[in-house]
Amino acid sequence: MYDEIEVEISRRYLDRVTEVLDEPIAMLGGWAVYLIVNDGYKGLTGRDYIGSRDIDLGFHIDENSESKTLNDVIKTLSEELGFSPLSFRLFKEIHRETGMELDKETARRTPSYNIFPMYVDLIVDHIPDDFRERFGFNPVDEPLLGELFRKESERTNVEFLGKLFWLPSPKVLLAMKVKSYPSRDKEHKRIKDMCDISSLLLFTEGWGKASVIDLVGQDVFQKFQDTINEENLLETSRILDIDPGLIRSALDKFIK
Repeated sequence: MYDEIEVEISRRYLDRVTEVLDEPIAMLGGWAVYLIVNDGYKGLTGRDYIGSRDIDLGFHIDENSESKTLNDVIKTLSEELGFSPLSFRLFKEIHRETGMELDKETARRTPSYNIFPMYVDLIVDHIPDDFRERFGFNPVDEPLLGELFRKESERTNVEFLGKLFWLPSPKVLLAMKVKSYPSRDKEHKRIKDMCDISSLLLFTEGWGKASVIDLVGQDVFQKFQDTINEENLLETSRILDIDPGLIRSALDKFIK
């Protein structure tokens, strides 16, 4: 699904980014799913699960709108690793063939198909009214991220790249994907969500329909259910190299 070169670049920068962060590092998104499902997926298919092109880092904002960690991360990624701000993200442009970082002038002269934008998304559990004044940008919030920070039972501790990561539990990750899937405006993002959902259903436990509905609400769950289509399932089956019957069966057990 994703170009292996881009995934490898993302993994390399995940290593570089986490070298300058304090532990534990809260992470969500595609790399979190990878770390949770990879053993099971590899046991079935003989290969590693899909990685991710973006790095999604999670931050808790306390009642006083403080997050020293978030301030430090923004400063470190900008000043030490050369990332530039873009809305709620930090990014840098990488040459796809050489893996070299591109400055603005070099990027301007490089064909767009040879440029891979490496994004680090900074995601918070809630947005106080004075957030932009304090931190200088408008973030993306994911309220379900609060489950990871509030409840030890809703996070998964993983050692990776020599660091301790806090990942959302499979149930919370599944809820995040159920919520995002119907609203994706890019087909490849929707397909990636369905790959992640299917893999979480097949290779993890500790979740159920009722528990996910408790997190996202009945309306959101119904919207997810109504958005599932056969074309997405077949493409998911092809990408994952898993029989479509297994994927349909896992989804049926989940939504019915």
